[in-house]
This record gives sequence, C-alpha cells and structure tokens, in this order.
Amino acid sequence: MSGALQNIGNPITINVYGSNSSALSLGTGSTLNVFGSQTGNITSNNGADINNSGTISGNIILNSSGASFNNSGTLTGALTMNDGSDVVNSGIFNLSGLTFNSGSILTNSLSGEISVSASVSINGLLNNDGNISITGNLTSNGGSQLDNSGNLSISGSLTNNSLINSDSGAINVGGNLTNNGGGILNIVSGSVGGNATNNGSININGELAINGNLTINGGSSISAANDLQPNYLSVGGTFSGAGCLNGTTGILFVDKFQSGGSCLNGEVYIGGNPDCLELIEIPYMSGGEDFVERIYIFRCSTDWTIPDSSIPGEILIDAEVLIVAGGGGGGRGPSAGGGGAGGLLHFSTYSLSPGTTIPVIVGAGGLGSTSASSRGANGGNSEFISDVAIGGGGGGSTNASARNGNSGGSGGGGAFVGGSPNGASGTGSQGNGGGNGNRTSPPGRSFGGGGGGADGNGGLGPDGSAQAGARGGNGRVFGISGTNVVYAAGGGGTSTGPGVSQGVGGSSGVGGTANASGNSRNGQNNTGSGGGATISGAGGNGAAGVVIVKQSFRILPVDFLNFKVDFNDSNREVVLFWTTAKEWNNSHFEIERSTDNTRTWQIIGSVNGIGWSDIPQEYIFTDDKISISGGLIYYRLKQVDFSDTFSYSKTISVKSNSTSSNSGLSWRVYPNPVKGDKFTLESLDPSFNQDEEIFVTLINTSGSRLVNLSGKRNSISDLLSEEIRKSKPGVYILEITEGRKVEYIKILKL
Repeated sequence: MSGALQNIGNPITINVYGSNSSALSLGTGSTLNVFGSQTGNITSNNGADINNSGTISGNIILNSSGASFNNSGTLTGALTMNDGSDVVNSGIFNLSGLTFNSGSILTNSLSGEISVSASVSINGLLNNDGNISITGNLTSNGGSQLDNSGNLSISGSLTNNSLINSDSGAINVGGNLTNNGGGILNIVSGSVGGNATNNGSININGELAINGNLTINGGSSISAANDLQPNYLSVGGTFSGAGCLNGTTGILFVDKFQSGGSCLNGEVYIGGNPDCLELIEIPYMSGGEDFVERIYIFRCSTDWTIPDSSIPGEILIDAEVLIVAGGGGGGRGPSAGGGGAGGLLHFSTYSLSPGTTIPVIVGAGGLGSTSASSRGANGGNSEFISDVAIGGGGGGSTNASARNGNSGGSGGGGAFVGGSPNGASGTGSQGNGGGNGNRTSPPGRSFGGGGGGADGNGGLGPDGSAQAGARGGNGRVFGISGTNVVYAAGGGGTSTGPGVSQGVGGSSGVGGTANASGNSRNGQNNTGSGGGATISGAGGNGAAGVVIVKQSFRILPVDFLNFKVDFNDSNREVVLFWTTAKEWNNSHFEIERSTDNTRTWQIIGSVNGIGWSDIPQEYIFTDDKISISGGLIYYRLKQVDFSDTFSYSKTISVKSNSTSSNSGLSWRVYPNPVKGDKFTLESLDPSFNQDEEIFVTLINTSGSRLVNLSGKRNSISDLLSEEIRKSKPGVYILEITEGRKVEYIKILKL
C-alpha cells in the first residue's frame, strides 16, 4: 500500500506483515502492529499504540497522553514524544532526532540500543538499562530525571539541571560537564573529556575522571557516596573553587586539592596514586625450602587490592603490619616544644582477606607553628582496615595561650613562658608524652620540652645539661621494610640564654632538630617523626607516616596448571599429561599408581624436570602395564626437588575396561614379549584373593626347571622380574599352580 492512511473515527488495528510505504495517522484507541517493513511517518493521536517487531523507516510522533510505542525491532528516523507519551525499547533505535517533552517516559531495556545523531534535551523521564550513544549534547532540564544503569555515551557536553542517577551505570562525556545549581549527579563510573563546572551536588559511588579543569563553586559539593569502598575523583587539569569535598559517607580520594578553597569534611585524602606504593621482594631459604617476603610500603594514601593468598605456586605463611601516623609540627618561640611522633602500631601477625580492595590511609605530617600564639599542628591519622594510628601532637609555643603541647600518638613538648606556669607536655595514647618547658640557673636560660617518641618521652628542659635544649624522644627500630629504619621519633625543643644549644631530634636527628636549617628542622620523610621547634620563622613540619605490610610465602617447587589421564583401549595403555606453570628447584617427577582404591601406591616410572622455569612446561608419561581385569586405576605425581624435599599432586583416576580371554586361561603375564624390565603376573579372575598363596616354576625349552617360587601374587611378580632380567633371550614356560589347578604360559624374552 502507498499513499497516506488517516484513522479519525472508530478504533482500528492495523497489522503490517509485508511492506507498507504509506504514512499512517492513528486515532483514538487504535493499534499498529508492524511485523514486516513500514516505510513512512507514523503519528499516534489520542492514546493510539504502536508495536514494532519488524523495521520502521520514518519519523514517529506520539502526540497525547497514553500514546505508546513498544519496539523490539528497528526504527530509523526521528522520534518525538509529547504530552506524557510512553516508549519502551528493547530493540534498535537509529534516530536522526529525539524530542523529549514534558511528562514523557522513555525506557531503554537491557537489550536496547539507541543512537541519536543530534543533541537531546530531556524534559521527562529517561530510564536506561541498555546502551545509549548521543552524537551531540545532552541537557537534562529542570523537573526531568535520568536513571542510568547501562552505558550512556555523549560525544558533546552534558548539562544537568535536575537529577541524574547513574550509581549503577557508566556515563562518558566527550565534551564538558556542567552541573548547575539544584542539579544532582549520582555516578558510579564516569569520565569527562573536557572541563567540568559544579554548582550543585556530585555524589561519587566509584570514580569520576575529569581530563580537563574542574571548578567547584561556593555552595556546591563533591562527595563520596559509598562507605563500603574507596571513591575517587581525578582531575587532569587545574582544580579550583570554594566548594566542599566531603568524605562523611565513605572515603574520598582526590589526586589534588583545589586552590581557592579549603572546605574538606570527613575522610578526604590525596590518594589513588600508584607511586604511593613500593613493592620489595626478598627471597630466602630456610630448612631446605624456598620462601619469599613481599613488602608493600605505602607512603601516601591510596587503595589496595590485597593479593590473593592462593597465588599459584605459593602458600601464604603469615602477614605482618606496621602503621605509623604523621608526626606533629614543632612550636615557635625561644623556648618552644618539639612536635610529638605519630602513633605507632605493630602487629606481628595480621589476618587479611585476599581479593578485597581496601583504603590505605597514610597520615600527613602536621605543619610547624608560624606564630608564638599557636601550637604546631597535629599529624594526621594513619589507617589500615580497622586499625588507626593517632597523629602526633603539635609542640607548644611561647605565648601563654599556646604553651601546652598537644596530645596525640606521642605528645608534643611544652613551652616555657616567663611569668606563667611552665607549659605542660602533651600525653601520648600510642607512644610517649613530650617534655615540659623549664628554666635553669643562671637566670635567663629557658627550654622547651622535646616531643615524645615511640620509644621514649621527650626530654625535659634542660635535658642532660644546663646548656642543651631538650631532645626529642627516641623512635623505634623496625626491619619490616627489609632494612632497619627508625620510626616515630620526637622533635627537639628550642632554648634561649647564655651558652645554650638547641634540642636535637630523637634518635640522633630522625625527629626534627630545633632551630636547624632547611629540612633538618622537619621530621625525616615517612617516618612519622615530629618536627623541631623554631625560634623564628616556621617550626619544623612533622613527617608523614607510613603503612608497611609484609607477607611471607612458601614457594612450591612446582605449580601444576593441569594433570589429566587418558585411557587408550586399543593399545591398553594410560597416557598421563601434566603442565607446570613454573618450576623452582625441580629435580624430577615420580609417577605412582594404585589399583586398590589408593590403599597402596607403586612407583611405575619417573620423568626429569626442567629445574627452573617461569613459563609453562608440558610433560607426558605412558603406562602400558594395564591389568586386563579392568577397574579404576589411580595416579599421582610425586614432585622431588634438588634438596630431596617433595610434594604430591592431586590424585586422579581412570577406568580401564576388562579384556575377556578366549584361551580359557586364568592368568596372564605382561609385557610379553619382555625385554627385561618390570614383569607382572596377573589373575584374570575378578574373584581371585590377592592374599592367596600360589606356586610358580620357570622352565626353559629343554625342560629344565630354573626356579621355583611361592607366595602372594605381588611378591611373585617382583621375584619373576628379577629372574627374567637375569635370563638369556629365548622362550620360557611359566607353570602356575593355584590349588589343584595348573596352567602354563609361554614367555618370550628379547
């Protein structure tokens, strides 16, 4: 049919099975079902329905509330949705335009594919469980909503003035992102190729990567939205604005903080940087076995997927963890206190859940004081799973209001303030307290206290002599990183008066030394040590903390990728195949077989190993001495290394078929002919008692009886093997006596 068909009156149903090139206009209650091919525009008025499982080439206009379009086929053209119309797509839309007016609902199901080669403005509700690709811009206007659990790709820019829920889907924007005031963007996975401006709320339930610049203006926020995992914001360009970064509902890692604002709430950290982590591997041998220690050193905050303890070829023995918080900053003034060390937690054994991704938080060092009326800042906490090391306390300064050192992991030193009580030291909850401020004779000498360290209190002023300023408390030595390192030493206090010297940082300068020049005033990097106090300028900064995890593994000499067997009935042989992923100190494999349900095992051969290899190696062994009585045969591999230690593979089995005998014999020998290797005598009677005594005689062709043997079948086989091996090539007769029954078997020795 060609031309145009307009339905104005009574409801009708139109079914297109073949091909129709007419334009269609549907009236009240009408239905169009397309099973074949429809070419031409379609207009749905007054609640008419369109169902397409074929192909439609043309534009579709839905003009009224109740008008619907259900598509499981293909539409090529433009789609206009007006006045609360409803579209469900489980097929393919190739759209030259999409008009999405107020009250309309478009649902793209899991199997749905929508591509639009134009910009789109949403004024209704868009539900996407499938894939949508827009070549142009996307604007979500006020009062609209976009729910995305599939994939949404926008080549242009995204502007949001309403609510976009994509906390179980992905949004990729090629251009810019603008989230205006009142706009809410919930996202689990997103990327922006250009710049981003936020005037509303962005909630990250996973990660958002912005390649260009990010501006978060005052009153806006970017927040972590999942407290069960780390959440990430990365910015490739500049990051500016007075908006807030929130880590109150989960941890938010950012790769940089914004300039022009300092609104940080909750757990917001610089992190997600792979350079935070250093891995050291230390192989060693103990008791003839090989081991490796893997040491993970975290120097800034990041996430970490705990390595799987079932790494092929390795067995996890134990784990050890050291957590050190950031050190406190030093105070300021002529008799100011040093910064306290960060708290230190050490666990000689630690339970880890392999495969779990966790945040690893490394506390920053506290800044040194820049004013006599303010203390040094406390260091940041370090966290690993549920264990928290407390940041070190800042040192006191020489204004009466700031004379006391702060409490922390280890306490900051107190300052001496003339005419006022001496400054008290801060207490240490996971270390030691700092020293108090003090003065001595002759008059005019005054001293600030040293910051506390992990292994000792900060020195009191004076410490050791009437001339030396108070030293910082000593740190603690650990070799968990592969070498001995001092962690968590306190900063030294300043002193003033005739002949005095300044306080040295704890552990001979691991903590910051008072009034020293340059970095010597700061705690040593990533030791969690306190900063030294200063008379002028800024007090020494506390050092950032560190988190160290050491896992110890026993290395298996061989890692089996597979081990399988195959029974070849025609040749009556079993072929064993195995592959190793890697080999370490591997001498050889011994092949063991059991025919009595694994009660006893017999070595049936050996295969040399490669020795050392990091690439897969394949092996094969053929067992051609298979009982003709049939049944289950079990095999295992005994791997032996060069130090004679060994381990077993898994046990596998194969069923061999029985072979009937037309000779009437109850016994057989194999192999036959025999070259002098292992020789087996076997009963063909399934009811034969293996513990029954039998008698055998080996006879040559001249009739001479060479040997008479008696015993159980297994022992007879072993003795016969030895006799056959010593015999000359030729034909022999084996006489077998079982009770009153006698049988003869001819044997050919090659």
